[in-house]
Amino acid sequence: MNDAKIQYATSADGTSIACTVRGGGPPLLRTPFGRFGVMGIDSQTPGYAEMDARLAQHFTLIRFDARGTGLSDRRVSDFSLDALAADIDAVVRKVGLGRMVLVTGGPHSCETIAYVAAHPGEVERLVIVNGIVRPAESFGGGRMQALQGVARSDWELYTEMIAYTLYGWSEGEEARKFAGLIRECVTQDNVVRAFEASMSFDVTALLTQIEAPTLVVQRVEENPFHDRAASKLIASHVPRAELAMVSSTSPGAFTASAAEPMYEFLGIDLDAPDDLPSPSDIPVPPATGAIHTIIFSDVENSTALTQQLGDVGARDVMRTHEQITREALREYGGSEVKSLGDGFMASFHSPTRALECAIAMQRAFAAHGDTTEHGIRLRIGINAGEPIAEDDDLFGTAVIMAARIAAQAQGGEIFVSDVVRMLVAGKSFAFEDRGEAKLKGFDAPARVHALRWSE
Repeated sequence: MNDAKIQYATSADGTSIACTVRGGGPPLLRTPFGRFGVMGIDSQTPGYAEMDARLAQHFTLIRFDARGTGLSDRRVSDFSLDALAADIDAVVRKVGLGRMVLVTGGPHSCETIAYVAAHPGEVERLVIVNGIVRPAESFGGGRMQALQGVARSDWELYTEMIAYTLYGWSEGEEARKFAGLIRECVTQDNVVRAFEASMSFDVTALLTQIEAPTLVVQRVEENPFHDRAASKLIASHVPRAELAMVSSTSPGAFTASAAEPMYEFLGIDLDAPDDLPSPSDIPVPPATGAIHTIIFSDVENSTALTQQLGDVGARDVMRTHEQITREALREYGGSEVKSLGDGFMASFHSPTRALECAIAMQRAFAAHGDTTEHGIRLRIGINAGEPIAEDDDLFGTAVIMAARIAAQAQGGEIFVSDVVRMLVAGKSFAFEDRGEAKLKGFDAPARVHALRWSE
């Protein structure tokens, strides 16, 4: 935190809000961008840390942890729009700000808009990055609802997915440490409650009440965490707003490309010498992609098939099985991890493509059985998680669970874990809940679902 001293502001309902002040110059208040403790998370996140260091060179930078996160009170139940806006007011009163610059973004742009509309004349300039005005529209889609489902059911997996998809960390020890930092900064219950409360927010009517010159920054690329339509709505309704569309290959909300128009808007000269940390001092995350969707396939009664057909005849049948499986993997972008003799282990970076591949395999085997004397009945199990990658193989709990789920299926069936079902929510897949299954080696039962694949 760069030796910034922690202070505590008291909100209207008595909630303590932790805040820090650093730098010198005109006051600039930066709200959190996500639902996690800003002072712990952002200080270790590329892009955010560099941005805060630069802002502190030109402004007195004030940051705070949202209620329920970081160093602020965790034992809270009110995540309403009024309560969150009151937290901003409490920080402003605590630090004694005059006219200030206010920088916000993501889910916290709603309460910031509410605060600015209620305090005309206090904000000199406003920056909104990837803004949100109606979270139910921005975050109500299938992918975000699936992610929240993971937050409710598997907290560790959720934080790892957030580390990859939102903050840009990839596989390895650094990513796991960052996911652990998220779990230290916020509890599972508070993330779920804050998200559910935000579904009722709508600050559209307040946009025309914002008097300050406003810069709206929005990334061009599609991203489940960002709503381009919301940014365009803000820019069209705020009287003195301008919209900057930026391109970024990083999944993170704040990158160098997003910061450049903000610096220009705030009068920061990027060509001027500075004493920011060198790029080698700031960790840069590798490419994303540590979450795998894992498929195990297995030919039912393969031993009996060998006894019936003999080694040569059974090998002919299995060769057809291998050909069909590998063709499906190539078509749907799967990676063959290994052949298991009478089955395969494969990995996908997209759960949707994994399920499409499994369906294509079952349909191909069904069609093959209609045209030959000896049909192949395949059972498939699918799970998602972060396995350990080593020597072109995958290991760990996520892999073991996928194999155990496959063992629960009968020939011609595709069984998936509850995590996989939630990850593809909103897609055109049909499932049958098969209840909780006791998987070998796992203490707690796991809910499994059958994926329908018939035409």
